[in-house]
Amino acid sequence: MKEVVFGILTLMIAAAAFADDSKVEAILRERLDLIEQAKVESEAMLEAMRKGAIRPRQKEASAMGRVGKTFKFAFRSKDDREKAIEEWTRKTSDEALAAKAAPPLLIRNAMGTGDFGYLPDHVVEVGEERNSWQFKVQQVIDERNMLVKVTQFSHSRGREVGDYLVWITGRFGDLVDGQSVAFSDVFIVSGTKQYTTAIGGSKTVYMLERFDIAPIVERLKAEAASKKPVIPESDAMPAFREWSDATGQFKMTARLISVADGIVKLERKDGSVANVPISKLSESDQKFLPQNASVDQ
Repeated sequence: MKEVVFGILTLMIAAAAFADDSKVEAILRERLDLIEQAKVESEAMLEAMRKGAIRPRQKEASAMGRVGKTFKFAFRSKDDREKAIEEWTRKTSDEALAAKAAPPLLIRNAMGTGDFGYLPDHVVEVGEERNSWQFKVQQVIDERNMLVKVTQFSHSRGREVGDYLVWITGRFGDLVDGQSVAFSDVFIVSGTKQYTTAIGGSKTVYMLERFDIAPIVERLKAEAASKKPVIPESDAMPAFREWSDATGQFKMTARLISVADGIVKLERKDGSVANVPISKLSESDQKFLPQNASVDQ
């Protein structure tokens, strides 16, 4: 093993780990629908921002409220509105939305090499338990490595139930020791690292590395799109109409292209295509579909 000294730590490189491609693909394939749902929700939010009112006297740079099932925005200036739209567009890029297909990676005492997912900054239900995780930089080692303290809180019990250290690899900007942090990336458990503490003890922690699932997601989406549709595409394209989800909150103007394997393929006016599960559509939209299309497909 190769030893590398970082200040108070002596790092010992553990065996490298590799992702199980078949396991990763199986999980992502089952969760592809979440990407399309996230895209619909993102576009609905973006449209609400574009319609946001300009109110120079309001205290906040932007304000979001909810009237019924519709989001409403207000901004102090047109510049504030444009900045908000630009920031939201960046956060909901295709790469960012691809991460929606990943499951949550729950930090705990026993994790398996190859486990992957996003690090949740919200409450996650685990069985009958409702848990959340907080992340704080324990020590920045260098520009690519840091020790992170993870605190698990049980909302069901009303107390902390876990306290862990993990070694995280990647580029994260100018973080400092003691700083609370939220991660938007997908990570994979790539093995363990053992280091010597300041008092001479030895500690082994899980090592997490950034894991780009976007190429895998795009390939799986392409494979799904290549399946033979139940309704063939033709030159006689149907008219555009408004579609909405079962809650009525998310809407889009599009025309029906095809229905296959329980997925409705819709084309927007800008030419982009959305693949929406039939079960996510409103009752009226489901009735609009051809008789040979059903939720159980």
